[in-house]
This record gives sequence, structure tokens and C-alpha cells, in this order.
Amino acid sequence: MLAGLSGFNSSFLADLNVTQNRISQLNKQITSTVRVSQASDDPAAIASILATQRDIDGATQTQTNLQQASTVAASADGALASASSLLDQLRSLAAQGANSTATAATRTTLSQQVQAIEQQLVAIANTQVEGRYIFGGDDPNTQPYTFQPGTFSTPAKNLNNPAALFDIGTPGTDSERFNVTYTDTAGAVQNTTVSIAATATGLSGSTFVSQLNTALSTNGVTGVSAQIGADGALQFTGSNLVSIVHTLTPGVTQGVAANNDTLTGVIQNNTAANTTTIGNAAGSSIIPGMTARQIFDARNPDGTPAAGNIFQAVYALGQALLSNDQPGVQAVALALPAVVTQLGQATTHYGNTENWLAQATDDASSKLVTLHQALSSLRDTDVAEAATELTLANTAMQAALAAHGSLNVRSLFDYLG
Repeated sequence: MLAGLSGFNSSFLADLNVTQNRISQLNKQITSTVRVSQASDDPAAIASILATQRDIDGATQTQTNLQQASTVAASADGALASASSLLDQLRSLAAQGANSTATAATRTTLSQQVQAIEQQLVAIANTQVEGRYIFGGDDPNTQPYTFQPGTFSTPAKNLNNPAALFDIGTPGTDSERFNVTYTDTAGAVQNTTVSIAATATGLSGSTFVSQLNTALSTNGVTGVSAQIGADGALQFTGSNLVSIVHTLTPGVTQGVAANNDTLTGVIQNNTAANTTTIGNAAGSSIIPGMTARQIFDARNPDGTPAAGNIFQAVYALGQALLSNDQPGVQAVALALPAVVTQLGQATTHYGNTENWLAQATDDASSKLVTLHQALSSLRDTDVAEAATELTLANTAMQAALAAHGSLNVRSLFDYLG
């Protein structure tokens, strides 16, 4: 009989302990609103909770990336709007300069305004957001262009390469030529062509530049010099330099620059491609940006300026005005619609990008709401349900205590008489 009573008490205390632990757990869940705070709370739900949390982290990062890309796209759109306004001014200046009544002095004044516009366009090409060049392509830390009127820099060729040889052709027949327009010491505009004869075996970059400087001096071109730039490209400098056009005879197989390459008044510092993509919550992606070269300095496959090259057109207009060259001004004025179209294509690209990013941001936000709801259903406390269960547990515990206290439990002395 005593053994039976002892077993009964032990079972009662064990059941009581379970109920008390459940009450404590329910109180904690109601207070914290979290049903599963550790694996032991609901082992079966842990895998689903962790997977949902990973989805939330991914969607959150996507949303952050989209917001950053939207900021950049909006800044690019605003920058291109400013560029469009500058091109409107440029067309007006071209029309004034093309007028037969314009004097040399008038065109000189107009050329100064054109140069100021080119400087502003270069500044737009170098637009930064949070210290990063938004038209820098895959290298947003390098400034795309430097405004340097009176400097000619050829693309692509590396004259510092000791293994490279240039100006290869038939001796006595082939050559590389540079048509140099400059102002002399009296302020008069001069035009001179200097040639470097081709050789059967070619010249090193340094030898070519040395011969070129000798030819410039021999032909009386003062104040203009050639050198190899830090990037290995051939450069010309001179405060009196107006323009340079580089040409090759057909037999030259390896020139120092492309045929008909021309001065643009800018130096390209950043040649990075543009492959960086941005993705949405559904896994689709686009390339949101464009490089400064794609927008302002479009080139043909051989490196020559393409139709619509903004920097080239602006520079050519400025030089034609400075030289009081009315036909030249008229020719550039006729080419300006292609320049406007070129910029319009870039503007359209960024408009489409902004629309895509806006939709992608909305989709990411909706996905996050759904994921948070799913996580809540897996992890969080249903407060109403927990409160009901807590009430039932407290009632059951009080009833058990009352019932146990009313039991007629007799001691050993009751049996000894």
C-alpha cells in the first residue's frame, strides 16, 4: 500500500512538472511572440525556417542592389538630360557659325563657347555617384576621360611594347602622314603635313616618335611635339595645336594609329568593357549601364570615330569655327543630327533601365512580404492560440493540485492503532 502511494506521488509530480514547463514555455512564446527560438522548440520546422530565412536574405540583397542601381540610373538619366541641353546649344552655335554673315571674330567667339561645351560634356562623362564613375563600365574607379584641348591621343596602339614594330611598308612608297593645323607665333593658322617613311622591317615606338619630332621641327611646326603617353598611345601636345589628322598609305600594314584618326580634345583614360549585370528576384538580369565611350566617343572597329561620335563632332565644330572655315562649320552642322541620335539612344537605354529597375524593385518588395509571412507562420507565436492553451494548462494544473490535496492519504501511524 505504501509503495502504491509513493508511485502515485511520483507520477503526479512528473505530470505536474510537465504542465509547469509547458506553462513557462507558453508564457515565453506569448511574451517574445516567437514560437521557435531554438531547434528543440520544434525540430520538424527548423529546416523550413532556415530555408525561408535564406530566401529572405537573398531577396533583401537583391532589393538593396536594385535600389543602388536605381540611384545610378537616375543620376545617369539626369546627366544625359544635361548633355542633351548642351547639344541644343551646340546646334544653335553651329547655325550661327554657318551663316555667311558671320565674321572671323564672331566665329572665334563661338569656338570658345563650343570648347566650353566640350569641357562640360567631358565632366558629364565623368559623372560620379558615391565616388564611383557611373559611365566607367567594369572599372568605376578610373575616370573615363580627361579634357585636354590641344592633345591628340591615338587609341589601341602600345608604342611602349619593345616587341612591337610600326610603319611597316614598302620603302620609298609607303608612309604615315600627319596633317597638322596649328597657330604660328603671329597667331595665324597654318596647315602642314609631315611624313614618316615606312621601312620593310618597321620602327620601334620610340624611334618613330623621335623621327616624328624631327619632321615636325624640320617642317617648321613650332610649339607642337609628339610623345608616348602613359598608356603607350601616341600623343601630340601644344597650346597652339588646332587639329591633327593621321593617314596611312595603303601599303602600311602596322601604323601607329588608325587611318583618318583625328583629334577630339579629350584623352580616354578608361578602356574597360561594360559587362556588369543586375538581377531581379525572379532570376532575370540586364546590363543597366553604358560606358562613356559608348555614349560620347563611339568608334568603328578600326578605332576611327563613328558617325554620331559626340566628342569628335564638338571638337570639329570648334576647330572649324576657330579656323573661320564656313564650309567646315556647315559640314559639322549637317552631322549634328547623328550626334543627337547617338545621345538619344543612350537616353532611351537609361529610361528603359529605370522602368525595369522600378518593376524589379516592386517585385522584390512583394516577394519579401510573402517570405516574411511564410517565416512568421513557421516561427512566430499564434498569440490567441497560445493564450487559449495557456488558460487550459493553468486550469488543468489548478484542478490537479486541488484533486491531489483532497485525497485521503493515511500514514503508517493510522494503521498501528
